[in-house]
Amino acid sequence: MQKSIFVLIIVALFFFATPKVSFAGTNGVVGAGDKMQFVVPAFAGLATLAAEKQFEGFKELVLSYAVAVGVANGLKLVVHEKRPDGSNFESFPSGHAASAFAGACFIHLRYGFKPAIPFYAGALFVGYSRVEGKKHYWGDVAVGAGIAFLSNLIFTKKYLPPNVQIAPTVAEKAVGLNLSLNLEPRA
Repeated sequence: MQKSIFVLIIVALFFFATPKVSFAGTNGVVGAGDKMQFVVPAFAGLATLAAEKQFEGFKELVLSYAVAVGVANGLKLVVHEKRPDGSNFESFPSGHAASAFAGACFIHLRYGFKPAIPFYAGALFVGYSRVEGKKHYWGDVAVGAGIAFLSNLIFTKKYLPPNVQIAPTVAEKAVGLNLSLNLEPRA
């Protein structure tokens, strides 16, 4: 049941929540990227709430998201790099990329690469939209994505179903991990 909900949320991400994009001009792509920077992490949060009975994963997402976006926006003030379109000096790094990749990297590190593929597709679109709209250089986008990845490395733990437990084991002359799997069906 939980897997079905997770799959439905991922499908909804691209068929219902993705903004309608007009590729005739840059404004359509930029506008869609502006919205997708929030859609990707929002759906990562919804998928997490659907997949887990507790809020631990959701808390990790919120924390890693806040740190990634905070660091990216803080660096903009310090680095002061001019945007390609010349509009201001907030080019480096891309906050939009940090926002979108925070959601994608969270899904990747918590649940694995396969479930993260559609989230990465959305995040890559956000990065593309920022370069296409001349708001960022590719390096700005890459650093924004890297900040999001590092933030998730710090705050995100791999999700283990409730019937799996891993614990460290220490003996007189040995150290290891104990993996415990409960095979009884859940009520």
